[in-house]
Amino acid sequence: MEEIKIPDDIVAHVSDLLASGEDGFDVMKLRYLESEEDQHDDDLIDSITQEFTVTLKTLASKLDDKYGNHKFTSDLEDEPEEEEDDEFYVPGSYVSAVWEQEEFILYLAACQEDRECPIMLVVGVEY
Repeated sequence: MEEIKIPDDIVAHVSDLLASGEDGFDVMKLRYLESEEDQHDDDLIDSITQEFTVTLKTLASKLDDKYGNHKFTSDLEDEPEEEEDDEFYVPGSYVSAVWEQEEFILYLAACQEDRECPIMLVVGVEY
């Protein structure tokens, strides 16, 4: 299995993603929940998600300098904000930072499709 590692320079990494000119995403951090017990341990999932959120916010602040202020969304807050119909949503995400530009949408997200799937921190772009 290929090692997954957060890029040393997130801005350069995003520039490379954008240079492809295609929709895509990269997994930067990954946590498998091996046992069924872990997959249903809400406290464990919450702690992993919080850890990933801290990393996401750190990376987002580095990207803000180049792409402007991001929109932060979280399903972890007690009272979720009312969503607008045209708001970009990263499927399966707990938290996300989104930069909507004229030509593309850039995003960072901590997500998990289902309890049996790994929790991931991803960076992606959609045109």
